[in-house]
Amino acid sequence: MPCKELVSTIDRISRAKMRSSYSTVGWWRWCVVAVTVLLTATDVGADEHNHMYEDHEEVVLWMNTVGPYHNRQETYAYFSLPFCVGAKQSINHYHETMSEALQGVELEFSGYDIDFKGT
Repeated sequence: MPCKELVSTIDRISRAKMRSSYSTVGWWRWCVVAVTVLLTATDVGADEHNHMYEDHEEVVLWMNTVGPYHNRQETYAYFSLPFCVGAKQSINHYHETMSEALQGVELEFSGYDIDFKGT
């Protein structure tokens, strides 16, 4: 009989520890969610450009990396392959975003001179 009591006591203690660890994990999850919501909700609608073009306004064309569909890890810079580079050498500015940096996106200016609704 004393063995059964010992087993039940150990079982109660382990269940209590599990409940306390679950509540700690839940608290941390709540904190992470709250901080994420606060950081993303501060300036959701802000953007550098409004993405609306006027007639004859410059349209910037970006090139990304290229690679085979069956091996997404094998990528090459767009202009390392024999593609035509446009005549224009630079643009006003380019800001890499956080998502581009995390995803490994390597945008390069195409050099093509494109006007919106141009002739």
